[in-house]
Amino acid sequence: MDYLKGLNVIILSLLLILTGCFGMLSDDEEDSVEAQNPDDTTTVTATLTAQDIADAMILASNSPPKISVKNFEFPDEDLEPLVQNNWLLSGIFNCFEDPEDFIDEDGDHIGYTVEEQRASLAEGLDEGEVVHLANLVEMGDCVLYFEFVSVDPDGDAMTKGIDTDLDGIIDIPISPNQGTVLAGMDNSTVKDTFNLLSSETCDAIDVAFIAVDEHGASTAEFMHFLGFDSCDEEDYDSGGLDIYSFSATDGPGANGEAIVTMDSGSDLDWSHTTIIASVDGAASESIVQCAEGEYENCWSSSDSETDYWNVGEAILIDTSCASLCTVTISILNSFEGVTLDTVMVDVE
Repeated sequence: MDYLKGLNVIILSLLLILTGCFGMLSDDEEDSVEAQNPDDTTTVTATLTAQDIADAMILASNSPPKISVKNFEFPDEDLEPLVQNNWLLSGIFNCFEDPEDFIDEDGDHIGYTVEEQRASLAEGLDEGEVVHLANLVEMGDCVLYFEFVSVDPDGDAMTKGIDTDLDGIIDIPISPNQGTVLAGMDNSTVKDTFNLLSSETCDAIDVAFIAVDEHGASTAEFMHFLGFDSCDEEDYDSGGLDIYSFSATDGPGANGEAIVTMDSGSDLDWSHTTIIASVDGAASESIVQCAEGEYENCWSSSDSETDYWNVGEAILIDTSCASLCTVTISILNSFEGVTLDTVMVDVE
């Protein structure tokens, strides 16, 4: 307990003792303490009950909740001049602006209610991994991705969440006391951010994380997010934010095969990669890795034993095309919920 809290407790304890002394007054004097101003023209009556003193002592000794948000670090040193300032980044965000953003790795829609979306998210996570979806994500929303921990030193119950418009009111409640969180909010607060040392701009969102305990003590921490894949590419080719690009060509033979090559980007984890394809504008279908004996709507690679798709590596995609077709292929990072690139190719 710090010095100021200790002083408050001592003062309130003395008041409690004095309240006990007032109890020894006569019945008429027991309920109130009267004081007059220097002019002796106005009488002020104050009623101080034992419950008032007890409540005040709780507030004086109460500690506010504590929260800490994990700082986000860029893996590429070349990006440091772009974001270097006293506002450490808390995480990234991605805006859902394409219907394909709502398609999971199996080619199914992630759902139209928060319960459906939470179930879909849980199915796509690795074993033992837990991510809390705070609220429903709709078209046009930007999804914040961050990690945090929180605790109340007194063991009090807490109400906590994200204040999206910085008015001091929680707009997105968060239930767990720690973990990885996805929180959706509308894109009206997205703004450009830049550094004088760089000509590049990125999308940014600033919010506040607020926690309030059951006695009213509160705390807040500002959080700063950078838009995933949002930095301009002009005059900047370091690939620091993993700008992915892919190309596609007609495969050998006449069985609807396409060859898709990763042209730029960092190593892409296959467990976080989803490929979907549409033939001649038909509904998109999920393309999975070919199993033995499978030759349609699946992909194969000479380097398929590795866990990552690397720059320069090509995969062969078999589609259901039986003649000359136009195939649209999208590569998604299902872990981040983003479409990395979409390519079109004529195959036969």
